[in-house]
Amino acid sequence: MAPLLESLFGRVDGRRQTAIIVVGVLVTAAVFGLSRWATKPTFVPLYTDVALESVGAISDKLDEAKIEYQLHRGGAEVHVPTKDVARARVLLAREVLPGSARPGLELFDKPTWGMTDFTQKVNYRRALEGELERNIGAMVDVERVQVHLALEDDKLFKKDARQSKASVTLAMKSGNAPSASTVQGIAGLIAGSVGGLTADHVVIVDERGNALTTLDDESGIGMSNRQLTVQREVEQHLEKKAQELLSSIVGAGNARVQVAAAINFDKIERTTQSVDPDQQVISVEHKSEILPQEGQAGAASSNVATTFESTRSMESFSGAIGNVRKMTVAVLVADKVTITPTADGEEPAPPVITPRSADELARIETLMRSALGVDETRGDGISVVSAPFDMPVLEPRVVDSLPTADMMTRVMENPKPVITIAALIVLTILTLVIVRALRPVPPPVAPTALAPAAPASPALSAGSQNEMEPEPELVLAERKPVVLPPPATTPEREQAMATVDQRPDAAIRVTRTWLRD
Repeated sequence: MAPLLESLFGRVDGRRQTAIIVVGVLVTAAVFGLSRWATKPTFVPLYTDVALESVGAISDKLDEAKIEYQLHRGGAEVHVPTKDVARARVLLAREVLPGSARPGLELFDKPTWGMTDFTQKVNYRRALEGELERNIGAMVDVERVQVHLALEDDKLFKKDARQSKASVTLAMKSGNAPSASTVQGIAGLIAGSVGGLTADHVVIVDERGNALTTLDDESGIGMSNRQLTVQREVEQHLEKKAQELLSSIVGAGNARVQVAAAINFDKIERTTQSVDPDQQVISVEHKSEILPQEGQAGAASSNVATTFESTRSMESFSGAIGNVRKMTVAVLVADKVTITPTADGEEPAPPVITPRSADELARIETLMRSALGVDETRGDGISVVSAPFDMPVLEPRVVDSLPTADMMTRVMENPKPVITIAALIVLTILTLVIVRALRPVPPPVAPTALAPAAPASPALSAGSQNEMEPEPELVLAERKPVVLPPPATTPEREQAMATVDQRPDAAIRVTRTWLRD
């Protein structure tokens, strides 16, 4: 190896040797760093927004399993290599529950000897809260949840009994408020899991403290919110029915329907009791008779006491809540638009807008009355109007080329292959440059000419002259551009070539002497 390096470095001068050494060191460092970077594992989030009290247990379990991990965002996120994500989640799911520090029913796995009744009740409440938090936290898009239960004991007398209550703090991953169906589902889940608790007594708030549910406390505000929700649902249902029917007649997007419904929320309870005097029956009858004894004066007497009960009828009536008391419907129909066809190359003619006829509007009104159940006896009203719609014509956009965002996104997500290929190309170029630098540089060739034999140069030593006396000598021409003679064979040329072939060592010494001079 050493002779090879000496032969390689012997071909170049000192500056090129230094440059080759520096470039070699830089290339070696680049290759080493690139290999370390390319083989470095990619860390991905294992759990996000983990409670700080759970991070310690998670890190201990990962250390025991010899799984490398990183903590980000002040310890709220735990990152592990991609290849260890599944193994870490299985391990932590069996040992630790990240994000929930409350235990569940496992509180009763240990013996409870010596515990008082109060302690047992507290543990039972904690276990219920923990289990509910686990179930709700496993739902889609739920980030954090906290449940508090206020359980009331059974009372001996019903008048002393109090209703159990629950409160829930809910945080969603999207940051938006959960849907009404999600809130109702959570309230129903809690009410169905705790005895003596109803969904009306479950309060759910978001992380900002905004109430997502209202208690049924018969207050004016709570009832107004519920009434407004029912009214909107009724109006939207009627509008959807009318819109679907009109779209099949005038086309999609050519009609608008608005319904204003007045809902009756009055609760009526009526009890009627009537008595019919014509229909009487004997309810109670008492008879008493007095007879005189023998030897006594007096007459016998008889008394009858009769009680009659008249026929009574009792009627109890409770009015329906949420029925439509009055309804107003507004229907807006677009005018007819006629487009005149044009030949190729001609400018398109403006569209012709024609209002709809009265007969067509009357048919639409009749159809809407039947579909929505408009009743004029209760004061309902409907109006159908034809008007032009503002529909701007959008010019088609010409797409020159396909978007490259997808390719760039993929490259940015996994840049290691691209960087590795680029580094290999750079290393190949550097290798070619170094190999070219190691090649020997040919010396500049001075124009020379072969001349006939002449006296030996004074620069030659005496020994050289004696050795070359019997042979013709090579004479160096003046250092001027000389036009070489045509490659014709001459006696002098043949003598010079024969001398070089017979005495190569002498020819080399003469050439070196010429170069030094």
